[in-house]
Amino acid sequence: RRHTRYWRDWSSDVCSSDLTCVIVAGTYRSGTSLLARFLHESGADMNPAPIQSDIAGWHPTGSYRDAILESGSMTSWPDYFVRRNTSGTWGVKSHFLLFVPGMLTGFLASCPADRRVLIWTTRAPSASASSWAALRQDLTPEIALERITAQINALQAIYDSWPTADRLQIEFPAVAQDPTAQLRGVAELIGIPFSADACAHVRADIPRWG
Repeated sequence: RRHTRYWRDWSSDVCSSDLTCVIVAGTYRSGTSLLARFLHESGADMNPAPIQSDIAGWHPTGSYRDAILESGSMTSWPDYFVRRNTSGTWGVKSHFLLFVPGMLTGFLASCPADRRVLIWTTRAPSASASSWAALRQDLTPEIALERITAQINALQAIYDSWPTADRLQIEFPAVAQDPTAQLRGVAELIGIPFSADACAHVRADIPRWG
């Protein structure tokens, strides 16, 4: 199997030779939720949860925060994988997973998938920080930029260590200019059909992205 260093022997009811896990990576306010929405509407189960604290109407199909991870109530990674749907192509978009030390390592060690694809959405740090500070209102732009910069450094290390054939970096300013080309590349890498309707939904959301 591919990437056996991350493989764990799971029973047949949890593991399949055809499982692909997509990890959507990015700093706060870099377009990760837009990408997760595109993937979910294109056929990858991104586990959307009902909108709670998101801006009303921001994601009509639901928030793509990982409710299990971010609740802090998860007891173990096997428990996580039993509780969520891991059939076919599925994925997770969670800043908690990416930026809490040790979380990603444990996730990969237990992940019941043969292939793990990393998609990193990038945006100018100053733009992400400004948008995040405006949304939170309890962060100064300076503190937001400091945290965003730390996240970028962490993501760079993760990305550099990932198998080259299973990773892709996209720039969301480029998605705003030509989302079709950027998102078609994402779909092709993962191996799911490109959805023109999902791409159109992303294009419509971009002006509200901030």
